[in-house]
Amino acid sequence: MQQAMTEAYAVLDSVFRRGAYVNIAIKNADCRLKALMTNIVYGTVERFYECEYTLSILSKSVKPALKTLMLESIYMLNHMNLPPYAVVNSAVNVAGEKFGEKVKGFVNAVLKNVAAGKVKMPVSGDDYERIKYNAPPFVIEKLRKDGFDPAAFLLPPQKKVVHFRITGISEKETVLNSVPDAEPSYAGGYTAKSSDVLDKLNDSGKITFQSASSMECVNAFGDLKGKMMLDVCAAPGGKAAYAASLGAAVTACDIHPHRVGLIKSYAARTGVTLDARVADATVFEPAFEEAFDCVLADVPCSGLGVVASRPDVVLNKKTDDVEKLAAIQYGILSVCARYVKRGGKLVYSTCTPLKEETERQIERFLSENDNFRILNYKNNLKFGRLMMPDEIDDGFFVAVTEKI
Repeated sequence: MQQAMTEAYAVLDSVFRRGAYVNIAIKNADCRLKALMTNIVYGTVERFYECEYTLSILSKSVKPALKTLMLESIYMLNHMNLPPYAVVNSAVNVAGEKFGEKVKGFVNAVLKNVAAGKVKMPVSGDDYERIKYNAPPFVIEKLRKDGFDPAAFLLPPQKKVVHFRITGISEKETVLNSVPDAEPSYAGGYTAKSSDVLDKLNDSGKITFQSASSMECVNAFGDLKGKMMLDVCAAPGGKAAYAASLGAAVTACDIHPHRVGLIKSYAARTGVTLDARVADATVFEPAFEEAFDCVLADVPCSGLGVVASRPDVVLNKKTDDVEKLAAIQYGILSVCARYVKRGGKLVYSTCTPLKEETERQIERFLSENDNFRILNYKNNLKFGRLMMPDEIDDGFFVAVTEKI
């Protein structure tokens, strides 16, 4: 148990203190007890605010590095079927190794109080809501203000299947024979229960895991064969590679060189050719002016539509984060408009439902750009389409505009 706790600590500390993505941190972790470590990590993230509340009742101040260990230990005591004494002893030993002998008494005392059930959860107020939805109150309020049930996004249905598409380097019949429970999805991919077979097919590039919602951002363009397409925020490369597989000549950009490397790796694994390059989506590139039939702006956003797979997106959010993101999003959208040929399409997408990042962006864009019009692509909103999180979809907003 001590080994698993140590391994989980390394992942959680990178998430809590350095802003790492939990799924990537787990994937890159070098450990011996990955299954148990993964359970501890996801459990602690999914009950972060509950564990934080418990710790705040028992201690006024804990240094950030030690706090990570305390949070995971609290989760293990309250939600894993493990002997309390074993959890406490392991935590004390890990604390001694990492922070010195002086902290062992503190860790032991706090965790024994947790094990004894000394902390009662609130039944109303901000702390109650923060714990219930595992999100800061301002996020909950923003969802309600925009007419959403917070539970729909912050407590989404757990996915019982994975979604994937078959790549061009494999034979469809061969893949489907290997995955007998595969079912076609509305987006052009397939669903099936997670399995080692699927993992191996993904590693070999014969399939790639990609959500139906992500595929729909590309499907929104319609026929891509022979079209010049630009994806301005392309990393890790799923949408760009999918577009290339449909016959588009794709230029895929990202602001960070290492993320451009991810795009190239994705394309190589799935057997497509595209042009991946470093570029800042908020800065106009003269060589791109009116050069593309299709431009995809899948912009950075608050990510509230992907909590099911990324429970860490709600951690450490600040009240002005959405406002800052909205300014970046509109900057990207405005620059992208200059890259579209007349008669071409500009698709704007986000994995969040917040109107400040979705409908209002498109409404403003159309009001300031009379040479664009909204197209009706499965729209269920005046200015676009909203997909709700469910067993197949992530929460996504997609708007299709045309340059006239």
